[in-house]
Amino acid sequence: MENNRKIPLSAITFVIESLLRTDSWKSTKFLDKKLVVRATRKLFDRKILNGDIEIVLKIGKPNFEERKIIKKGYPIKGVVLKKIPIKK
Repeated sequence: MENNRKIPLSAITFVIESLLRTDSWKSTKFLDKKLVVRATRKLFDRKILNGDIEIVLKIGKPNFEERKIIKKGYPIKGVVLKKIPIKK
């Protein structure tokens, strides 16, 4: 199975950099309606711990939540950030 899509390196670095510079746990960039670049930070008890940083990078189809954002209005400029959930 070949993937002929060219993913710009600037999109990957932009997503990871925006995740590291903000207090967010998820950062998503929409390249087109069927392709997203998403970086997710691993949390421990809804906290960002000092020390090791673990980031999961996903390049591919949008999930259910991201498809809802696309339906509301595409094109989406910049990066969509999700803040860390607050304990109740």
